[in-house]
Amino acid sequence: MSKPILTVTIVEGPDISREADTIRMILEEFNVRVLKYTIGRPFDFINFLNGNDNPLKSDFVVLCFHGVDGRFLMPKLHDSIYEDDEPKNNFGPEDILKYSKLTDISIINTGCALGYEEMALSFLKKGCNAYIGVIDDVEGNSVLFFVVRFFYEICTNNKSYEEAFDLAISTDNELGLFRLYNRF
Repeated sequence: MSKPILTVTIVEGPDISREADTIRMILEEFNVRVLKYTIGRPFDFINFLNGNDNPLKSDFVVLCFHGVDGRFLMPKLHDSIYEDDEPKNNFGPEDILKYSKLTDISIINTGCALGYEEMALSFLKKGCNAYIGVIDDVEGNSVLFFVVRFFYEICTNNKSYEEAFDLAISTDNELGLFRLYNRF
């Protein structure tokens, strides 16, 4: 087998169905090395964001979450299950600014309404190179298609991520809900 083209970490939030697994299988067909990280509790997301549970350097992180009111939907646990000081709220931009130490990486966020500027800027201010997200509610099949087309263009046609983004959103109006923000 040839050397992987890219390394992508997929972070699977709660109740995401099979989105993360489907993306993983498709990216592996593109010869992408895929790492998967599942969020079972809020501290899992914090540990990922601060780098404690992200031992390998990735080129991209795909955040497969549901978005609620511009915030990442976090798992809801019984009160007796939460650890001391573990947040019980959904995560917004202020939480990203507080916990994230992700640097020199590009983020693709598949959650509804998690593509607004405030969320993007929170990742960019912490050192991410780029942030892609959706500014409204979007169909799950459109999200899947966007991710597949985006990585297809990078892996198969050697496009830059900006070119891949433009090609992916040009498909239809639903995909036009994605936004790209760059740090530079």
